[in-house]
Amino acid sequence: MSHTFILKGRDSVLTSDFFPPIKLDPDAEYSIGLTDFEVYNSIPNIDDTNNLFYYDDKSLIIPTGAYEVGELESYLQQKLGADNISITPNMPTQQTFIKSKHRIDFSKPRTIGKMLGFGRKILDPGQEHKSDQPVMITNVLAVLIECNLVTGSFINGIEHHTIHMFPITTPPGYKIIITPSVVLFFKVISKLINNITISVTDQDGKLLNLRNEILTVRLHLKKENYTS
Repeated sequence: MSHTFILKGRDSVLTSDFFPPIKLDPDAEYSIGLTDFEVYNSIPNIDDTNNLFYYDDKSLIIPTGAYEVGELESYLQQKLGADNISITPNMPTQQTFIKSKHRIDFSKPRTIGKMLGFGRKILDPGQEHKSDQPVMITNVLAVLIECNLVTGSFINGIEHHTIHMFPITTPPGYKIIITPSVVLFFKVISKLINNITISVTDQDGKLLNLRNEILTVRLHLKKENYTS
C-alpha cells in the first residue's frame, strides 16, 4: 500500500488535515519521502530586516526584493543621483568598494551594510571604502524541507524532521524544480495520520519568505516490510 500527498499554497508552511484520519497497519513500518518540490525563486535578500540606508541626516527604505550588487547600486543612484554614489564589486576578493558624496551610516540596525560586507561603521564622504568582509549577497545558502511525520535526520547532532535539503542554484525569477533521482525515505513516527505539515526553511531554521509564490510539494508514503 502506498499514498501520494500533494500540498500546495502560498506560504512556507503547508498543512493538510485528514478526517477521518488515515489509519496505517499497526504491524507494519511506513516511510515517506519527497518526490517533487516546485516554487519560483523570489526569495529576497533585502527585506524588513536589512532594508535601511542612512545617508547624512536622511534615510531610504529599499523595497523588498532579490538584488545583485549592480541592481542595488542602480537603485541608490536613482534616489541619490548617478554621480553621488558608486558600489563596485571586486570579483577576486568578493569585497565591495563604496564611494559617495554623502556620509553613509552603517552603524545603525537593519541597514544593507552587512550584505555588502561592511561592519557597523560610518563611511565618510569623498573617500573610497573597502568592505571588511566578502559580500553576503544571499543569506539563504540551502533550503531544508521539514515534515512533521518523520524522524531520523540530524543537524549538528540534534534530531530534526528534515526530509530533503538542497542548495539554491536557481537564479531569482526562475522556477526551482526539485525531483530527486533517488528519493530518501524516512520512518513515519505515527500509525494514525490526521495532519501533514511541511515547513520550508533556510540553513538556520528560519522560514523562507516566498513572497506569495505558489509552492507545491509532493510526498510518497509507502509500506515497508512487516515487523515480526
